[in-house]
Amino acid sequence: MLKNVNSNMWIQNIRLSLMTLVFATFTMWSSDGSKIMEKGLFQGWTSLVWTMTIAAATSGIVVSAVMKYADNIKKTYCQTLAIGLTAVISICLGERNFSLSLMTGVILVVISIAIYALYPPPQRPLILVSDSEEEVVEIV
Repeated sequence: MLKNVNSNMWIQNIRLSLMTLVFATFTMWSSDGSKIMEKGLFQGWTSLVWTMTIAAATSGIVVSAVMKYADNIKKTYCQTLAIGLTAVISICLGERNFSLSLMTGVILVVISIAIYALYPPPQRPLILVSDSEEEVVEIV
């Protein structure tokens, strides 16, 4: 759906962020308006918070680019693979315990990605219809 839209990816991101900013600003001022006026908007922000904020913003741009130029199935596989790799890294760092259900899930994700890569779905032909309904062009 998004790949067929002619609007720019950056314009779509700006539209979405403006809608979010309206509600976020209202919520922020209604709950913490006096504290913000006193100490500033970024009170208590550490370098870790800045890093996480920039990473989340970058992630949003990357996801929208993937959705525009690739496919939502590939995006889902990438997200799932990232979750699996994060779980494995957490185990290696000692933050999580090894469990059979966790490793089974990671293995199933890797197998499904391999099957999707080996046997991709067939490509559908792109059919262009001109303004005069007499001419139909099929691009394979």
